[in-house]
Amino acid sequence: MTEVPIQVAVLLNSESVNEWQRRALEVLFDDSDIQAEPSLLVVDSDPRNRSRLDSVRTHLSELSLWKVIRSFHLIKNHVTGPPWYKKRTAIRDIDAFDGVKKITSRRLPREGLGIELSGEAVDHLEKTDIAIRFGFGIVMGDALTAPKYGMLSYHHGDLRQYRGRPAGFHEFARGERSVGVTVQRLNESLDGGDIAAFKEVDISDATSWPEVLSRLYGISDELLLSGVKNCVSGDLETDPKQGSLYTIPTNRETLLYLRQKLKRICRNIS
Repeated sequence: MTEVPIQVAVLLNSESVNEWQRRALEVLFDDSDIQAEPSLLVVDSDPRNRSRLDSVRTHLSELSLWKVIRSFHLIKNHVTGPPWYKKRTAIRDIDAFDGVKKITSRRLPREGLGIELSGEAVDHLEKTDIAIRFGFGIVMGDALTAPKYGMLSYHHGDLRQYRGRPAGFHEFARGERSVGVTVQRLNESLDGGDIAAFKEVDISDATSWPEVLSRLYGISDELLLSGVKNCVSGDLETDPKQGSLYTIPTNRETLLYLRQKLKRICRNIS
């Protein structure tokens, strides 16, 4: 597909990646057609990592039904270990990153939504073909257009219907039979970038939000490769319709979730 390797920058929140991210990067860098090569690692100098117990305390500090459920999941993961997609691999243990230039970047505050990257990071990104965002939260500014083909990021949902977060929760609570995973080329709108790759997975028999998450991350590995190929070839869905913007569930939305969960459990038993 390309005569010379595609130089890829990877933006990370820390010195490690989640398992689903590791798999997606492995598929991308193992593909002989696109010839993608990691040429730059940009690591967040302020990752703000917290322990699961610290997260529980934060969730319970301002009580709501959603935070109670979220804290239950965090406590369960603390006792039994994280789900497969959240298991971490240090970047030093990933062969593809051997010898790759690594820099750290500060989060630069800005008015309104998101953060910007340092000028040094932007200068380095300008020497790459494409960037993959796995960290830094909502990136804005020159970093988005510095790489030749822009910056890609995952949205675990169909942004034409469900923007925002938490991934997969609102679809499940509203009884959707399938959910989508989008790889988007970022712009300065929230979950409104061009669609580089998209795939759906059936959740009609799923009985919980964690199960939905597992299925979303389970189909994510090959989408990054497709997204990079489509960016290089220009085969994108530009200016897609923007779906409704969802955020942390209200008590009413959490009750909808619990009702849907009970309904699906009873249906699977019968």
